[in-house]
Amino acid sequence: MPDQVRWRDVTSWSRSDTDRSCPRTWEIKVGFLTVVVTRHIDLGPNEWMIRFSPPILSAHVSVHREVEDSKTEALVIAGKVLSKALQAVLKITEAQDEAGY
Repeated sequence: MPDQVRWRDVTSWSRSDTDRSCPRTWEIKVGFLTVVVTRHIDLGPNEWMIRFSPPILSAHVSVHREVEDSKTEALVIAGKVLSKALQAVLKITEAQDEAGY
């Protein structure tokens, strides 16, 4: 992947975090879309939370996989959501054309 389109470690640590050897939050940005895969304190040790921005993609999904599998899953989910959004826009456009807008 080009340098500007790659997963980045964006882990933030609190003062009480003694073991900082294992990143726990990864982010990738492309244009307006940001995908984040992170560990969450309320999830199990092999579960990852997936978040999307902008809010049209706000879907919090926990998965039971290693981080690389979670990153792949996050991108698949983003693709599905964006595909559905595009289909909805195309339907609206067709309806406007038929109505003579």
